[in-house]
Amino acid sequence: MNRLTKTNRKLKTSVNEMNSLRYINQSFYNVLELIFSDEKALNMNRLYPTVVIFILLGLICGCGEDSWTKKGKEFLAAGDYNSAIWYLQQAIDAKPTNAEAHYQLGLAYHHSGQNQAAIKSLRTAAKLAPERSEIQLALGEIYLEMGHRKLAETFFLNVLQESDSKDVLQKIARLTGNVYHTTRLTPDYVRAYGPSTSAGRVAFTAYVDDNNEIYVIDIDGKNKKRLTFNDTNDYSPCLSPDGTKIVYVSFMRWRNSNDEIHIMDVDGKNKKRLTFNVHSDGNPTFSADGKLIAFDSNRDGNSAIYIMDADGKNQRKLIFTGKTSSEDGSTADAENRSMGNLRYYAPSFSPDGSRIVFAGYYIEGSKGRNAEFGMRNSELRKARPLVFFASILPSFHPSISLQLSNNLGVETNSSNHAPSGYNVVSQIYVVDVDGKNLRQLTNVSAINSNPSFSTDGKKIVFDSNRNPRGDEFGESNSGIHIMDADGENQMRLTSDEYISMEPVFTPDGKKIVFTGQKTDSDNLGIYIMDLERPYTREELIKRLRGI
Repeated sequence: MNRLTKTNRKLKTSVNEMNSLRYINQSFYNVLELIFSDEKALNMNRLYPTVVIFILLGLICGCGEDSWTKKGKEFLAAGDYNSAIWYLQQAIDAKPTNAEAHYQLGLAYHHSGQNQAAIKSLRTAAKLAPERSEIQLALGEIYLEMGHRKLAETFFLNVLQESDSKDVLQKIARLTGNVYHTTRLTPDYVRAYGPSTSAGRVAFTAYVDDNNEIYVIDIDGKNKKRLTFNDTNDYSPCLSPDGTKIVYVSFMRWRNSNDEIHIMDVDGKNKKRLTFNVHSDGNPTFSADGKLIAFDSNRDGNSAIYIMDADGKNQRKLIFTGKTSSEDGSTADAENRSMGNLRYYAPSFSPDGSRIVFAGYYIEGSKGRNAEFGMRNSELRKARPLVFFASILPSFHPSISLQLSNNLGVETNSSNHAPSGYNVVSQIYVVDVDGKNLRQLTNVSAINSNPSFSTDGKKIVFDSNRNPRGDEFGESNSGIHIMDADGENQMRLTSDEYISMEPVFTPDGKKIVFTGQKTDSDNLGIYIMDLERPYTREELIKRLRGI
């Protein structure tokens, strides 16, 4: 069960309980008023026990001003925004000059989508505590979300004039662009995607000669070399840890073929096919010792995670044992039946080889949270070439240049075959290589995908199209995010103004290589983010001033 679910259960209080607390609190103050306003009643020998009882009741129930604020903050942290608003309003009613309560109330309104109410509360908080930069920062974030960029930048500049803390700089950088310095590795005229790194080199796919081919390039942009030359689409390359092999996916787009996994030397020689079946296999990745390859396949119906030896032998499905927690706190069996038919894809090994992180998606719609996709085989055949969830969600299929969005089930060049009212939701999971200890790491209704461990195993990078608040679907482009290996401290690293996806760490852990597209007119390209070069205060001021 995830931390958020535990917190929600711990804090869950019914409306009747809230009203009871409110009644006791009001009764306490009413009795005190009666006691000290009625001179005839000031017989302290008689009234002392009554006063003590009501004081103790007030303390036990935690109904004082500070307790209202504390309780509201707890509900806010748990994601129960309505309860947070209720408690924080009680704190403000008790003390209208409570700047912290106004600030927290503004945050609660913001997270619940009530931006105008949030602005009103935050402006009140700013008047009561003008020295608090976090209030100015919150106002800037909301104005930016509402499209008032100039007004937002004014608030951010005010904050930067007063603060140079790492957290403040990081948040302003994230809201207004990239957090770290980023450069493009591949030429602007080349459409490239799907990077993999090893031994100072990057493997990627490029669209050339009306086809997708595998390339390698040095991490400094030198020595670009094409490795595949054929009429098939070759994509999703992954370099072996020692840099001598590349495993990749290939399919003949002009024929009714399947995506199959191949392997070759890093110079393009000794190509060998590893999988042979009538269904699609995709997203191959090496283990840290290079002896195993994990991949996804829909050979048994729904997409699942498979493992095989590096030579293609001993192919087996990763069977989950035990139970995993779902978003609502309930548990599901190994096939996750209570969560609907989850499709698993995009696996990646941990550095020590003991765990696999991957993504799993389901269809969320008006007919129920886990409604079936509901497409007939005839429709699927008619829709080809289509976006295969199993292989590249939400990346790019070699046949088309369209990105999968949440409200699409299957997207083609000419048609939208999505069931009306449905969304695609994808979450990040981690499991031991023996199938035990399956855990869900993300809990946001969005497409969270393409996870990859850092070199030390402490972090996971992934892409997500969650909104700027980070809590649900939004109109954001897919962006690079990072989190601790246990799912804590999730944070966006790239601007939501352009597409960024498919992140991987370099072997030294100092950089992140990913696919990006800055404008609609730009080609997709491979970018490198330098984690040792965060934007400084002076650089952020120049960014905001447009210098």
